[in-house]
Amino acid sequence: MDLEKNEEWQRIVKSNDIGDGKVVVTIAREVMHLLSEDDTPLHNGIDPDDEHTPFGLICLANYNVNEGGISGFLARQVAQMIVKFHDRGEEFRTIWNEDNKI
Repeated sequence: MDLEKNEEWQRIVKSNDIGDGKVVVTIAREVMHLLSEDDTPLHNGIDPDDEHTPFGLICLANYNVNEGGISGFLARQVAQMIVKFHDRGEEFRTIWNEDNKI
């Protein structure tokens, strides 16, 4: 998916250019980049060093963009953006929900 051509994504980016909103957008963009680079199927797990889990991907993206750590609430917001905007969103959602007992 070409995010830069997606009008809804652009609206979200524009309205979240400071604070926690910007952190969520930045990390979500990096997670989507990582998902697009590596087509290895995601699996369950909460190991922050396992980049083939939703949790691990969010941790790696946070590290890559140097945001210094995010709360569980913000991680959930990142996950929602992945589900909505990435081609692998349904795969991400399924594993995320299983891991978080949703």
